[in-house]
Amino acid sequence: MLLDSGFTHTFLKENFNIITVVKSCEIDFIKPAKLDDDLEISTSLNKKSKIQLFLDQNIYCDNMLVVKAKVRIVTLNIEGKVSRMPLDLFNIF
Repeated sequence: MLLDSGFTHTFLKENFNIITVVKSCEIDFIKPAKLDDDLEISTSLNKKSKIQLFLDQNIYCDNMLVVKAKVRIVTLNIEGKVSRMPLDLFNIF
């Protein structure tokens, strides 16, 4: 989502002095995938605030669900402290 909107991690750091990190992740491995399998990842926004995003991710192999995940992303300043997202970034979600 970030790349599709023109926000690389380098851009966020250089222009807004922030980084995004995975704070927590709950993963349910449903079926195995192997090295070199072609995987499709579907991500949807569950909830957002000015400092964090809650995402649901499904990973598919050959149209079969292999992984379900709940991911919590937070925004930190370059000192590593929680920071608000710039409005431009917040609005893309």
